[in-house]
Amino acid sequence: MEQHELEKVFRERACGLDVHFSFVSACLIVPGSGRRLKILEESFETNARGLKRLRDWLTEHGCEAVGMEATGVYWMPVYAVLEGAFELEVANPLQIKTLRGQKTDRKDARWIAEQVRHGRIKRSFVPPPEFRDARKLARCRRQLIQARTTISNEIQRTLAESGITLAAWVSDILGTSGMAILEALAEGRSIQNELPNCLKTRLKQKMVPIAAALEAPLGEVSRHILAMQLERLGSLEAHLGRIEKELFKVLEPHADKLALLQTIPGVARTSAAIILAEIGVEMGAWPTEKHFSVWA
Repeated sequence: MEQHELEKVFRERACGLDVHFSFVSACLIVPGSGRRLKILEESFETNARGLKRLRDWLTEHGCEAVGMEATGVYWMPVYAVLEGAFELEVANPLQIKTLRGQKTDRKDARWIAEQVRHGRIKRSFVPPPEFRDARKLARCRRQLIQARTTISNEIQRTLAESGITLAAWVSDILGTSGMAILEALAEGRSIQNELPNCLKTRLKQKMVPIAAALEAPLGEVSRHILAMQLERLGSLEAHLGRIEKELFKVLEPHADKLALLQTIPGVARTSAAIILAEIGVEMGAWPTEKHFSVWA
């Protein structure tokens, strides 16, 4: 392989990785004899032993920089093993597109290696390890929030199938008043008698239309389904509490930054924790605030 005279070389020894679930294809470009380049290709398993072999192989050949795509989560354990030993470049898959034609693992790895060698990769932001843990927790929390929304929709459908239009008058059926009503319905208690005690604050002013919305009977099967939905919801809420507690624990060393973020109008403690989990505390990854806002 001849080196093109006009192409600027940023790294003499660059590696490209094409990462998959169970293996990673590696292509390492190093100086050869004269003006020629030497291409070294190898495949490694993505278990702990295989990734250690990859790290040792790259070290043995004096690799300077390694590039890979941010494909799903497969790149993460590879990155973790190589972190600190080499300069790492993780690129958005949209940027690392090979030329049209037949794609193979070896071709992709070699193409990435060439991009790393000539400094063409625009790096994706990868937070340091402590914030990667916080990010995992924050994104797990988001999944739980989405699951809670799904259960809320299921509950509304269960009620609507029986002609109960509670959501028309109670905007948050999972709030204090809504949950009191749902629990009474699931347990088969007389909701009309208990309604005054279920409604809190401003909802007391809507007692007449809410009572009318609850007049339709909830059948036994629907009642059992509602009870299971509420049980799932209770379990989910418990998991949410545990996740948030762990998130604040991980971010405890950065309590001052957490407090600073909360000075922004509308940013409460949980929102501040999620922001910190996503961006960390080192702003040097973005040259200006405009770069940061575009990334965000």
